[in-house]
Amino acid sequence: MSIKTQKIISFFPIVNFIVIIFVWLSFYFKHAMKMTRFLRNVLIIFLGMLVVNIPRVVLYYFVQSNVVDTIAYWISIYLTTLVISRIAIWDQEKYYAEKNSQE
Repeated sequence: MSIKTQKIISFFPIVNFIVIIFVWLSFYFKHAMKMTRFLRNVLIIFLGMLVVNIPRVVLYYFVQSNVVDTIAYWISIYLTTLVISRIAIWDQEKYYAEKNSQE
């Protein structure tokens, strides 16, 4: 799957989560990359998820409304899947840029 297609898919949360994760993992297996690179990117994903979800927790603490919490929850789900896909796509672009610069 091309990176351009992955960028388009990244805006559809359910498809994004299913497709991009498998594409990213197959990318690592296909190119036999180091596990440290993968773990570093997973750590970046977790940090991105924290950045996305901490405002929701703070909002829930100050505004204890089920409606506001539900809306914030769905927004954070969307942003979390978007962060995951963007980091995966960024990693693939970085790899191909490094590969092209070596040639």
